[in-house]
Amino acid sequence: MHQFKNREFIYAGNRSTVLRQMIDLGLNVTLVLPVKGSWLEQEMPLFSLPYSAVESKEEALSIICNSRLDVFVSTGFPFILPITRIRSYHPKTVFVNVHPSFLPDLRGADPIPGAIIHRRDSGATCHLMDDGVDTGPIIAQIKLPYSPLLDSEMLYNLCFKLEPQVFELALQRDFLPMPTQGSKADLVYYSFNESDRVMRLSESDTETVARVRAFNTQSKGVRFMVDSTEYLTFGADILPVTPPFEAFRHSISNTITAVVGSSIIIAKSSTAIRFHQVKPLPQSSLLGHQLVQIPI
Repeated sequence: MHQFKNREFIYAGNRSTVLRQMIDLGLNVTLVLPVKGSWLEQEMPLFSLPYSAVESKEEALSIICNSRLDVFVSTGFPFILPITRIRSYHPKTVFVNVHPSFLPDLRGADPIPGAIIHRRDSGATCHLMDDGVDTGPIIAQIKLPYSPLLDSEMLYNLCFKLEPQVFELALQRDFLPMPTQGSKADLVYYSFNESDRVMRLSESDTETVARVRAFNTQSKGVRFMVDSTEYLTFGADILPVTPPFEAFRHSISNTITAVVGSSIIIAKSSTAIRFHQVKPLPQSSLLGHQLVQIPI
């Protein structure tokens, strides 16, 4: 760690999780490249650091190639940088990325909902950058085991708490890769697609609940339709149809058997599912109506 104490660091990304740790560790952060419009850009006035908000890969490349730096650190930076090309300007620079998954699993732009929807272990990984997407050698990582109780809001919070920890572990290793890299078998690559937010009426109860929990942040939600009206739900739970829930049974699956505040309960083949935080607010007139599959 000591050999990097006075080196010049550039930090780039959409959040301040690792930047705050770099400042606490006394690292020499000479420039910050927040993604334009991101939380990090909004927070920059809190830090007495020079910064330049970027909104394109070309803009970021121009700044990086023409700046002095010994270490480049990114977290939530949406641009795939051509590291081989940048090395022609900075042959001795260390390029590292902190990614909120237990790599090599869940590479891609949206590992948090990917971990929920695919029911995978998660975590945080610091790795050397190459020309691929989250494919460079792993330096340090922390695993967060999957739990069916997790949703995206919780998992974002937990993984973001691990990011500064895993960066410090990587720094303690002088950014040298681990001797043993993760298994490349049975991997999931996940980047968000709008169709993933559409409820599948043919899915199992567990898959439906996982889908809703994967997209429970307020900017997303899962879409479903009753008659000709489309709704969003931001939470789901499986209910047994045993006492005291037997009143939620129905002979036809996907039938609404209760409307309670902002929640609806639909009957499934052997259980019931409660969808809560439903928007627009459901009315009692929906009782007995069936969900309709939105075309995917």
